[in-house]
Amino acid sequence: MKTNISFADSGIILINAAKQSFNMQEIKNRRFMYNPASGALIFGYQFKTSKKVMASHAEEHGESGIDESYDAFIRGWVGTGQDYPGGVIHFAPPILDGYPDLFDKGFSALELFRENGANGDTLIRGFPGAWEQSLSALLPPENERKENMDRDLDELHTTVDKACAILQRTRDGDDLDPGDLYLTECAVNGILTETGVKKFDELHKRVMSGEYVKPWLHGVEPMTRDHEGYIYYKDKQVEHYSKPYVWSLEAKRDLTELRNQCAYVESIGGDVSCTNVVWCWGNYKDAYGQAKQAEFDRALDGGGLTFSKVVIDNNWNSEMKFFTPGVPDWEYIRTGTEFQDFYKNNDHDHGFEVSIQSYRYGGESRTYGAEVMDAIPSCFDYLHANNALEKVHSQNFNVEPERENESEPEPTDEDEMEGEV
Repeated sequence: MKTNISFADSGIILINAAKQSFNMQEIKNRRFMYNPASGALIFGYQFKTSKKVMASHAEEHGESGIDESYDAFIRGWVGTGQDYPGGVIHFAPPILDGYPDLFDKGFSALELFRENGANGDTLIRGFPGAWEQSLSALLPPENERKENMDRDLDELHTTVDKACAILQRTRDGDDLDPGDLYLTECAVNGILTETGVKKFDELHKRVMSGEYVKPWLHGVEPMTRDHEGYIYYKDKQVEHYSKPYVWSLEAKRDLTELRNQCAYVESIGGDVSCTNVVWCWGNYKDAYGQAKQAEFDRALDGGGLTFSKVVIDNNWNSEMKFFTPGVPDWEYIRTGTEFQDFYKNNDHDHGFEVSIQSYRYGGESRTYGAEVMDAIPSCFDYLHANNALEKVHSQNFNVEPERENESEPEPTDEDEMEGEV
């Protein structure tokens, strides 16, 4: 028999899920970390009750004294109360589509919480399928599962037959986009949402009809990625992008520039290879920059442009940079798609260092479309190195990490859930 753990103590609680039980409905609002491989479950400080509020999951993991790797844990917030009588389980960072290992960990965490007080009305956030969904939608009651077993088995046989046909037509999946191969794997494993099932059926129809064409990565022609993460320009291997970076907007910007560099080397009769476009790119950089400046000048058509280079570092392990028109303020950057994508896919417990450097180039400033802005990354370094840019403004500042506040605490749609739930 398992020993029941009480949450009367507002401090950090370490649980062995194989030997101890708990009642989720007793939790007001705490961080959680769970390692399905070992059964170790950490609950952080009770928010608003404890006088000590830790800044991040990482700090509470360290204070727990456990000797298991932080990266082995699936993380989030859990709590009950106010408008959420069934409670909320909020994965933070969210579990994104395309990561089977994280999906399995998250699913194991949901099963654990169901065994310890979560019910069909418990809301799940940050789990694949929908931003917010009930636990009953993910883990039906046992009696429903038994009733549906025969039907599901028939559907599985049909799905496996379709998956085998897809693999046979695509050289065991080698001709599939990695995302489409993962979709096929999820179909066989029975973990597709309703939307995913429709996508799988559409994939099957396109493959069987001969209409399937491997899509360009991020829509950037002619760039593709194989199942091991290697990036190709046409049939030339030129780079490697790992997950989750490969699906970010930063990767799309870098991929676009990589495509431009490959096209330049190809245009001058060079060998398009990883050596030339990555490791020894310095051999081509100046000539490339000069050629791209000429293209930029033609696009400006005698006018000028004021733009800014934005660099954001998360003070931990990631940095992003992009260009934007005019002289933006922090609010413009914070609410933009670039920062939101960076925030979603990277650690944000340590705040951010922000640099916004604004420049003017050419004649009288005009308003241009996206095509002109898209040309800047290819020639910026050359323009900057040759003093062709006039700096008009400089902003450098730090953004503190978001902390739990004591006013109107409610769960939010951010990666971290703040306040009581």
